[in-house]
Amino acid sequence: MNLAAPFAMTKVRVMALRRYVHGRKGLDESTYRMHLSAVGADSTLHLTSTQYDALLARLRPLPDRARRSNAQSKPAHG
Repeated sequence: MNLAAPFAMTKVRVMALRRYVHGRKGLDESTYRMHLSAVGADSTLHLTSTQYDALLARLRPLPDRARRSNAQSKPAHG
């Protein structure tokens, strides 16, 4: 008997995916949409479990966005 809840693109899952895509990977909206389309989806909200897994498999190998150092993120005083 499988007691696991069915897969759903919850608000929390959508927010986490968008943060990963745009924040960590640094993808712009059109590039993200291209990857979404490549897994057969037209909307983040309508991803199936299989599409979600395939999308993550496409995104993981991409390089992370370069992080700003503390010196770059703090304004100069003087």
